Formats: sequence, structure tokens, C-alpha cells
Amino acid sequence: MTRALCVLGLVAAALAGVTAQTEQTREGWQRVADLFAAAGVHAGASIADVGAGEGFLTVRLSPAVGPSGAVYAVDVDTKMTDGLRQRVAAARLTNVKVTVGADDDPHLPASALDGVLIVNAYHEMPQGVSMLRRIREALKSGGRLVLCEPVPRTPNQSRKAQMDDHVLDPELIIADLHSAGYEVVGRQDSFAMNLGGTHFGFIAAKRP
Repeated sequence: MTRALCVLGLVAAALAGVTAQTEQTREGWQRVADLFAAAGVHAGASIADVGAGEGFLTVRLSPAVGPSGAVYAVDVDTKMTDGLRQRVAAARLTNVKVTVGADDDPHLPASALDGVLIVNAYHEMPQGVSMLRRIREALKSGGRLVLCEPVPRTPNQSRKAQMDDHVLDPELIIADLHSAGYEVVGRQDSFAMNLGGTHFGFIAAKRP
């Protein structure tokens, strides 16, 4: 092996270690267990991770729902979904389906899901209410939707300014949920805080 290949191998190993450590750290501050409980995650459940990104939640949902359950990992970015498919295949997660969604539609099966998670992603959705309506159609009666989003530090910003800053006021999310036909069943504006000091709000809703 050449010196260059050896160096590249060491760098790749170091980056893999950093990623694992970052995800392990995030699992604590993000309160993953509480998010899963609120979304009704259990063995045999069908759960969607909308805005799945690199699959932080997806790879944790898979063992949580078990072989009799199903995980739908949705993202609009094909680079993300391509990478996630590789991660799922490498981990041999046979109960995960990776799907490319649209801005207004996650392309989920109708009335099939026990729960849906949107974590640190709703503020990136330009057609939020349309997306929420499609998700409601994918939930079973009584199915849960859980959102966990960064809360603005500065009050009274416009929605556009908040989205540009990658945050969203819980009141705006709740208004969207009501418009989309949900019943809001839980709210915590200081649910979690990341290592940079950003607070995340929590909202739980259900399909009536």
C-alpha cells in the first residue's frame, strides 16, 4: 500500500469515527427514545422518517420496529436517498424502504402508517401544509405525527426569515397542522438543546 493510500485510509477511518461519535452524541441530546415513544414506535409498527437525510433516525427505527415492522425513509434530495440506500444495504436493514419524495408529497402508502417523524426538516419544506395533508392521508386513524424543529432565538420574524435561518416558530407549525386537519396532542417549546445551544421544540399531533 502506498503512503497516499495509507493516509487516505486513516482519514476515512477518522471521519467514520467522528460520524459515529456525532450520531451517538446526538442520540442523547435529541431525545430519540422520547421521540419514538411519542410517534408510537413499537415492534411491528409502520413508521415514516420524512426528511430522512443521511438516515440518523432511519437506522434506529429499523431495529425498533423489528422484522415485522416497516420503515419508510423519505427525502427530496436524490443525493441523500442514494447515500441512504447504500447505508441501509450495508447495514442489511431489510425492513427499510427509501423513497424520493416531492415538495408537496412524501409518496407514502395511504392509511398505512402508525406514526411519522419529521425532525429538523419541516422548516426546509416550502409547501408544508400540502406535505402535512399527504402525511395525514398516509396515517391510520389515530396515527401520530411528531415534529421536532429548531426554535427561533429572535421573536416576530417573518416565516421566510425563519426558514432562511433554519428555524420555525411552534405557533406556525401548529397553525399548519390545524389547516391540514390534525389534532394537536402535545407541545414542548424547550424539548431539546443541541451542543451549539439551539433549542428544539416538540409537537405531537394525530389523525382524528
